[in-house]
Amino acid sequence: MESSTTVASESIAVHVTEDGLRAYVQFATDSSDSSATEADVIAALVEAEIAIDDDVRHRVHRCVQRHESGEVGDATDADETEGSDGSSEAPMRFLVAKGRPAIDGIDEAIEWAEEFQTAKKSWEGDGAVDFYSFNQIVTVGQDAVFGVVTPLVPPEDGVDVRGHEIKGQGDPQRLQVDETVQRAEGDLEQLIAKVPGRVTQDGNRLTIEEVVHIDGDLGFNTGNLTTPANVHVAGAIPDRFEVRSARGVVVESVIEAAHVWASDDVVVRGGIVGRHAGRVCAGGDVIAKFLSEADVAAGCDISVSKQIMASRLFAGAKLVAPQCAIVGGQVYALKSADIHTLGNDSDPPTSITVGCNLEVLKECVALEACMKVRKDTETRIRAIVKSILEGGKVIAKQRQRASQLIREADQLAKQVSENQRQFEKCLEKIVEEEGAYVIVNSRIYRNASITIGRRMTVFERELGGPVLIETRQIKNVTQMVAVNRLTSSIKLLKSYKQSDETLYENFKTDILPRDGANG
Repeated sequence: MESSTTVASESIAVHVTEDGLRAYVQFATDSSDSSATEADVIAALVEAEIAIDDDVRHRVHRCVQRHESGEVGDATDADETEGSDGSSEAPMRFLVAKGRPAIDGIDEAIEWAEEFQTAKKSWEGDGAVDFYSFNQIVTVGQDAVFGVVTPLVPPEDGVDVRGHEIKGQGDPQRLQVDETVQRAEGDLEQLIAKVPGRVTQDGNRLTIEEVVHIDGDLGFNTGNLTTPANVHVAGAIPDRFEVRSARGVVVESVIEAAHVWASDDVVVRGGIVGRHAGRVCAGGDVIAKFLSEADVAAGCDISVSKQIMASRLFAGAKLVAPQCAIVGGQVYALKSADIHTLGNDSDPPTSITVGCNLEVLKECVALEACMKVRKDTETRIRAIVKSILEGGKVIAKQRQRASQLIREADQLAKQVSENQRQFEKCLEKIVEEEGAYVIVNSRIYRNASITIGRRMTVFERELGGPVLIETRQIKNVTQMVAVNRLTSSIKLLKSYKQSDETLYENFKTDILPRDGANG
């Protein structure tokens, strides 16, 4: 693309590219004047404000020679073919000036050692979706060389063909390390782990976080584990064991019917086989190959690469499972779900709900529990007062005690009323249906259901994909639709609206931990 054209005569024009880094002269093919000289070309370039130097003069000399000999082409050298429009009918033009592009600065970075590259590939396995990043899955031993530093590239100014400066952008930063990482001196700056752990990078700061490493399965020799550090289990977490981490948990094999809590991510190379007894809770993401009879809650995304069988899930953001079949169970996600199939030929009850807020649900449950305690306490107090006042002769001290209890009961009644008001207001915020959607890439089977916000549809017959299920305003009424992602055709789905109270009761039944555990 050209930003300017200067016509010096009927036979010579100068073209400058938009970035200012190339200047061409073009000789008109229909002109009777074919005797343009080097001086004519230089004059045209000067008029176009092109900076003239020895390289430009050399290029002008060659282009005039080629023009006189009748050669056709866009450049004076074989390696300078940029700018050609590829048209055989285009007028002849020749590259006569080149600027120097600016170079933007580049921060120092890590180039991982081959063994850790191999570790990442083994985690990815044959899954088509890469859910795993280095700082989620790779731990390093003490004195391990886990990578080298790619050097910082400072910004370098350039110049355009008119001699104007082009500023190089960026303020590149050096990689900052703490006492857990050593930068070896020399031409190849190796990064060496001074402590065992997990490498993490926050901006340009690099550190190794402490990791509690279990060499094999969690067992009676290790017992249950509670730690402020990251946890790395080289084997499995068997039935009935518990792991609590104030950071993240990585499991190389499977989590069985165990209880696992992590403030950050839970990453499972195998799957989670809960047998409707265990529970996995993460403040961040939960990432696994498959889920079977699992009870999983994540503050952010749940990502699964193979299959979800008879499980109960809640994702505080998204369910990411584009190649995953969901058969049986309930899935809740605040924002969206992306899956392969929903249900199967045996028609097991399988449901997905999006646009519903677990944190608001928890707040409603807490308010309801508080109301119950206060209401029960009020009832007991009034029963005590009744027994005092109806127990025969009441002395002054008993009457004074009864009055005090009545004031306490009245105060509790006011608190219950305030809690009820808060509960009703909170109930209105459970649903956040705006923008929520479900993508099914292959097929929705009979008896599967999808709820978006307050609207629910149950599929009475199969629906082929890929389809996007969402809500839309149709004639001022909120409706559920299926949009075919190949043809963009829209199918109106039969749906009905649920009350906030019904949604709340369903959520309490489906989402709250079966064992009463917090999560």
